Amino acid sequence: VSCSNLHYNKLRVLHHFKINALFHKHKKMKRNTNKPLLGHLDWLILELVTKSINATYNVTTEPPGPPCIKRLVNGQSDWLVSFELMEWNIGLPPSFPFYWSEILLVRKTSGYMSTLAKILSLFTPSTICLESIIFLMFSILLMIINGRGFSYAALDVIRLLTDTSLVTRIDKLAWRIFFATILINVVLTNGIFQSSIASFLTKPHEIKGVDTIEEIKRLRWKIFTSPGTKQHVRNECPNNEIIEIEGDICDEYLHNQTNAICVSLREFYYEYYNTSSTTILKEVVRSTYLNSKFRHDWPMYERINNMMIRMYESGITDCWLKKIYLIPKLKDQADQIDRESAKYEPVHLEALKFSFQLLSIGLSIAFIVFLLEVIWIPLTSISA
Repeated sequence: VSCSNLHYNKLRVLHHFKINALFHKHKKMKRNTNKPLLGHLDWLILELVTKSINATYNVTTEPPGPPCIKRLVNGQSDWLVSFELMEWNIGLPPSFPFYWSEILLVRKTSGYMSTLAKILSLFTPSTICLESIIFLMFSILLMIINGRGFSYAALDVIRLLTDTSLVTRIDKLAWRIFFATILINVVLTNGIFQSSIASFLTKPHEIKGVDTIEEIKRLRWKIFTSPGTKQHVRNECPNNEIIEIEGDICDEYLHNQTNAICVSLREFYYEYYNTSSTTILKEVVRSTYLNSKFRHDWPMYERINNMMIRMYESGITDCWLKKIYLIPKLKDQADQIDRESAKYEPVHLEALKFSFQLLSIGLSIAFIVFLLEVIWIPLTSISA
């Protein structure tokens, strides 16, 4: 056998080889960087790579952005394991885009609607216009039937809507049909309102806020974004003020701002943001792939990059993301929302006493008016 036909790969199994790994450092990290924490995709990838080639690693953490790039350029670190946007070209060798996520916009919650605000929100312009038309038509009808002025007819309509008695005579069949049609319309409107108001008032409803990117552009809200992504955000929102800050403390900035949003990845939002005081816009900015970065001339670049390609193609990274990282985070987040919603009761059933009080006042007025009519009609007939 010719020796030229033999090929020995000295990087196949490494002994006592150390990888200088670099991770993003966040102020809200609650883990010891010397002991990898299972459940985070970046740590899992580092563990798998080092075990497969029998190597060790040394972990260093730096804030995202220029500090990480500086360590890679100076050769102090070999591999930036934490995810970066695939479009973020920093002049360093990138890995295969093995991770897919969504870019979201996060804003501070607008608070919850008060009882009065909920009641006022039921009276939309279209509802007020419809009720005004019905009120006008009904008043004109009663004015024609009774042969009295418009003010008396309007008073009769108010008495009817407040469940007080209404004295009138309708002799013609056409007037009866028209009267019955309007009366059924009023009954249906009140029935729909009364059936929905209880469930609407007893559940917490957030005050409507900004929900689209176009509204943010039009209102020129301040945008907080991660280091190194300012130019990408500038291309989307050229007229907005853009400030680069660390993503894990962005929610703290939102508490002190009234018209500001944060740009974040979906998984980053669930891990670091206080979701009880922040919310995400319904409209997703866009979906993107993420990858890692390496230093120049690192001999393990091709080997590790090929391993990451095989992990992505086999579905290992997607399985880790769903079963070990994303699903538990989403479940914990849902449990947290349920716990906080159970504590918050903006309008309890006991708070609906005002509706029963209002009904009692209406019935009392109706009873007094009924007595006056019973007493007044005989007196007028005797005097006549």
